[in-house]
Amino acid sequence: MQWLLLLGAEAQHDTLDAALEALRTLGEVEPLTRERLTDAASGAPKRYRNRLVSLDVPLDREALVDACKAIERAFGRGSVDGVPLDIDVLACCVDTHWQVDAHARAKGEFDAPHVRLLLADAGLDGRFDAAG
Repeated sequence: MQWLLLLGAEAQHDTLDAALEALRTLGEVEPLTRERLTDAASGAPKRYRNRLVSLDVPLDREALVDACKAIERAFGRGSVDGVPLDIDVLACCVDTHWQVDAHARAKGEFDAPHVRLLLADAGLDGRFDAAG
């Protein structure tokens, strides 16, 4: 199954390239955007590194989330200050159509300026089915 993932980290953590390598242990990774430095959506004076990737992996959503959480922990998530790595599932591709992940929709991920910017960079803005 093909998944659309959002990778993020606080700007002081230079972990996104290493995160790509960790994701490659799960399946085929295709970076869809370059890394972007963005402001915090909350208006806090923080900066984040973000990028979109596609991951083709034979895992269902629950197994994928568990694998992503394990990668986040390996990069120090939960044991160090800040956010050294965050991996969010945004959508899955079903019959050549991207379907928004219900959890990502509930969190408002697609309304976040940095996500809209990355989707536009990847040529994916406006390409999501409402199901999810």
